[in-house]
Amino acid sequence: MLDGDLAESIASLSWFTEGPVIHHEPSNDDEGVVIDRSDWRGLGLLHTIARNDLELAREIVKSTWFEEGPISDSWSALWKFHDFSYLDVDLGRAVLTLPWLVDRESLTHVDLPAMAHKMGHEDLEFAKAVFNLDWVKAGVSADENQVLFALSSISSADNELGRLVVGYPWVMDGLNETEIETLHVLGAMASNDRELARIMARQSWFMDGVTDEEFVRLALNSADTASDLIVNVDEGLRGYLVESLTEIARGHFGLEGLELMGSKPWIADGIDNEESALITAVSDLFNDKLYEEMLDTHHTQSKVVSLPLSGDVNVWVFSNDPFAPEEDVTGYIENIIRIAEDFLDVPLPTSDIILFAVARPEDYPGFGENFNGRRMQFGKSGTHNIAALPQMTGYYYFRHFPIHPRWIRGGVSGFVADIVFDRLGEIELHHHRSAVASAAQGCMEDSELGNISHVAYVLEVSREWHNASGLLRTCSHSMGRNLLHSVYGTIGEETMSSALRDFLSQRSESREDLESVMHRALLDNAPEEQQDALEDIYLTLHGGYFAILGVPTSDDHGGTAEDATAIILGEPVQGTLDYFFDFDYFRFRAEEDQKYRMSVTHETLRASSLGLFNPHDGELSLGDEWEHRKQTEDGAEIVWAAPRTNVYFFAVRNFGGETGEYTVRIVPVEDSSNTSDSDE
Repeated sequence: MLDGDLAESIASLSWFTEGPVIHHEPSNDDEGVVIDRSDWRGLGLLHTIARNDLELAREIVKSTWFEEGPISDSWSALWKFHDFSYLDVDLGRAVLTLPWLVDRESLTHVDLPAMAHKMGHEDLEFAKAVFNLDWVKAGVSADENQVLFALSSISSADNELGRLVVGYPWVMDGLNETEIETLHVLGAMASNDRELARIMARQSWFMDGVTDEEFVRLALNSADTASDLIVNVDEGLRGYLVESLTEIARGHFGLEGLELMGSKPWIADGIDNEESALITAVSDLFNDKLYEEMLDTHHTQSKVVSLPLSGDVNVWVFSNDPFAPEEDVTGYIENIIRIAEDFLDVPLPTSDIILFAVARPEDYPGFGENFNGRRMQFGKSGTHNIAALPQMTGYYYFRHFPIHPRWIRGGVSGFVADIVFDRLGEIELHHHRSAVASAAQGCMEDSELGNISHVAYVLEVSREWHNASGLLRTCSHSMGRNLLHSVYGTIGEETMSSALRDFLSQRSESREDLESVMHRALLDNAPEEQQDALEDIYLTLHGGYFAILGVPTSDDHGGTAEDATAIILGEPVQGTLDYFFDFDYFRFRAEEDQKYRMSVTHETLRASSLGLFNPHDGELSLGDEWEHRKQTEDGAEIVWAAPRTNVYFFAVRNFGGETGEYTVRIVPVEDSSNTSDSDE
């Protein structure tokens, strides 16, 4: 390995001393093992890096992800280092030795090796400049990661322009929100019109840092420094305006959409508050006709609402048709935000509520009801549509924190909407509680989703449900709302309000932390005599916040595919889900076109699930080879035909709730002697 110390470091790693075993191919008589070549290939790449730069190889071996071995998600980064270390050793070292990157659990969170690899091949000098920026060295946030993509798109379209921009002082020193949006728009502009992008980037007002007014000038293609396109726009709407113009540039309408907007007379006169709100309302439509109509003619309701905590809140409602005399939509929104603020005792985190109510939505293909973080949108085809307003308005509380788990965002917003309807005298709270309980039960029974934690796992990790994400989101919202209703029924309105207020007052950049914050807020605000009952509800409907429950040091079966227990076909295997979120993996060899029944029997493990995996593609989706997957009286069962001869993995998984013993069995369908069910 060219260097004794380097070889000694590798030899001391646990994954190396245990042997390079990744995939297993057991037969019915032994646990036959096949050595996976990916680890040896990785060491071969490391060897070639060491020949080119020994110090770089030493740094790689010190990385956390290298110590984790070939099972690490970041192992594939080796080939990227291998490739661009030949382009430029300094670039490889600059990327790899970033302190914050080396200490991360996985390089795939912000995949700088891949980005450096792409940039280095396209323009080596540009790549070296980017990865020597002070703010990159200090650690890349999620927003800054998007900036790197924007810079990369600028350079890909025009290498010269990329080198020019990355050398501007305001880019080198770190970027504010407007400057981030500026790079996104310039990237879109460079891809569409290189000459225009060069002209804009060389304007004196661009070179020394971009203000909100200058950003609007850039986005609307006006290099005239004498014109001021923003006229007395409030601070909150300025932020919405900047984000919305970027969304148009990067979205369905692109630069043509901005050019069309810039040609309108009301733009030349200067953009005021109402026009900023209008631009926000139409920023992410997917229908050209509706977009053009709204830029030419629109109808507006507006109102300033003074709230005890929030102060003055501007309410804007836009439509493509005139409002009927009895349509006081702004008044309805005022009632919603007054009730929400009073119940939560938390100020609205926005000074502008914007609604786009579209008449005859069926005439505009691509239109859909949604909330995009800045404005609400729904079809104005009847009074029933207004029922969406309370929950959509609740989403404003999560405007700046989109990382909230889905069940929290949808659950809290939906629960607050139910409070609003009750106080408006429209629908009593107990009717909502009954409806959401029924919806949550349907998710648990029809889709075998045991609790909120199960849904979250499937949404974020499992490939099995990738074609049913809409159903999963709906179930996540329903189950979260149901949990909050159940807790409310135990602790009452005053305590519930206090708990949600505590939750909303705490900010975190981690979903896991937010799970803990919600659990702690509910528990800490509950009176001592109600805490046990609340915890029972939480464990049953949510599954429990697993990070605080502890994990035992021993387990009867491996918790990953790499540690799976070999199973002999037809033979029962005993197991125990020992703790919350215990996953037990088993491995077996399946023959092509052979059908198998996989079953687990138990008495108590209702919040459990079965998973089927192959060695390379992760969890298998419900394809043509599946006969059925269902819950029986004794437990869960899968009947499946192997699409090819291979080693597969079968997992019994606990998603909170009861722990306990089970028996698992895998039987070829032709062999019915070991199963109580008929195979006919």
